[in-house]
Amino acid sequence: MALKKHASIHSACTPVRKIGKKLKSGRRKSRKSPKNVTRIVSEPGSQHTFSEQQFLGLKVTKQGVTLPVQNTSLTTLLSYAIMNHGPGPILATLEVSPNAIQFASDQKHTVPAGAMKVINPMHFLKWTRLSLTSESSGGSSTADVYFQSQY
Repeated sequence: MALKKHASIHSACTPVRKIGKKLKSGRRKSRKSPKNVTRIVSEPGSQHTFSEQQFLGLKVTKQGVTLPVQNTSLTTLLSYAIMNHGPGPILATLEVSPNAIQFASDQKHTVPAGAMKVINPMHFLKWTRLSLTSESSGGSSTADVYFQSQY
């Protein structure tokens, strides 16, 4: 995405959990782990703000992995892009909730190995989350997920 020179960009790289030992410089020595990157872009004169969260290198097993709950109450448009880098298919389940405690299944899609699927919720509630489960008989897969929204 090309950005205008005067667009304001706020970037933050926040890991899902702190990983590795703290070095003398104050930085942490990182191990291979999923990354969670948040980016917000607002262009002057535009009525919309674009927001993106990236969940990279997720290990998806038969037990599944659930991404953090998203407050989607103010969004006008939102999508999850799921890229399956593993050897087997992944089941992606999009869920919605009025209270971030009780969730209802909104969409279920199988993402074949080496493919990408984009999922949008069919129903509106304040909270949204995505769960991934490996459908492979061999065990686990690896996936990248991009949550993108406009508000």
